[in-house]
Amino acid sequence: MKVQKRSNLVRETLDDQDFFKDFRYGWRSDVNNNGDDTTFPRIFFPASPEGTIDYKTKSFNTTIRLTFEDLQGIDNYGADVEKSQQEYWDELLDNGVKFIQNLNTKFKQNGMSILDTSSMRYDTNSNVANTRLIIAWFEFSIYGKLDCI
Repeated sequence: MKVQKRSNLVRETLDDQDFFKDFRYGWRSDVNNNGDDTTFPRIFFPASPEGTIDYKTKSFNTTIRLTFEDLQGIDNYGADVEKSQQEYWDELLDNGVKFIQNLNTKFKQNGMSILDTSSMRYDTNSNVANTRLIIAWFEFSIYGKLDCI
């Protein structure tokens, strides 16, 4: 499974929903270096995928960590937003779960799937990389057949 294909499926899933407004793929250190056109809430797909390849079964298993981000206390134009940290996390977690469910549908349509949809690791944080960024990330593994052998 090509890294570009997985990234494209995340982008397609983003285009099919209304909550998240933007998608970025890159290094975690680039979180603040994506230009002025970044719109929140957004999805950040960190570069440097890792996983395993099974040549016997011609399959792969890759760990993915999607980060769902928003600006805390302000909107995309700098206006104040009265919302608690817990409310932001609830929105990011709820919409993140929905997003991943829809992403898994796209994965299945493309010959792969999330290994265990009954249990995914997640975490929340705030003031990450800058004082206005609040995040919730999910980590899960996908399985699929190799298309190169």
